[in-house]
Parts: sequence; C-alpha cells; structure tokens
Amino acid sequence: MDKKDGVEALGRSFDYFKSNENFDEKQYKKEVFREDAVIEAFDDYKHRWQEKTQRPLADAFEACPEALQKQSRVFRSVIKLDRNFHVYVHGDHDMIQKGVDEHGRKYYILYYHEES
Repeated sequence: MDKKDGVEALGRSFDYFKSNENFDEKQYKKEVFREDAVIEAFDDYKHRWQEKTQRPLADAFEACPEALQKQSRVFRSVIKLDRNFHVYVHGDHDMIQKGVDEHGRKYYILYYHEES
C-alpha cells in the first residue's frame, strides 16, 4: 500500500470508529481495507503481532468515544516526502494524483478550489 492509499485507509478507519458503536473485525476490514491483498497483509501482521507479544486481540469490542476523541488529535493524514515536505490531507483524496516522470522522479499533483 503506498502512502496515499495508507492515508485514505487511515481516514476510512477514523470514519469507521466515528460511525460505529461496536468494532467488528470483518466489517472493519471490508470497509477500511477493501482489497483482498491488503486484508491479507493486515491478517498476517495481526497474527505475527499476537505471536510476538503473546496477547490475543479481540475480533469485536465496544468502541470508546473518549478514546476516539483523544486520538483524533493524532489521526492526521500526512504524506511525508523526503525530508523537506509534509502534505496534510484533510478531505477529498481524489484531489491528489501520484505519478513518476520520464526521469524516474516521483511526484504528486494536488488539485484545489481556492487557496486559503
């Protein structure tokens, strides 16, 4: 998953917890990750983490609004580029395009309606 897709998934994750009182892993993976390959990578990571820490993770639990509120300050959608650039994304991810030019340099194109 590239950074742009990761930012989008992070936003969907935040939205999931805002709109659901209970966490259900199957529903979460379907709504947040959407692609089978990403879901499989999540499952692999979860399994390795559980083995490493010897701590099982629940497949379902009641969401805590206070924890979501606290984390909302940290849940920023940031794409970090090299050492000099950070792109904060708080909106329509379709307004960003990622590409590579003929020299192999990576770039993002940002579209916007007005500068504030």
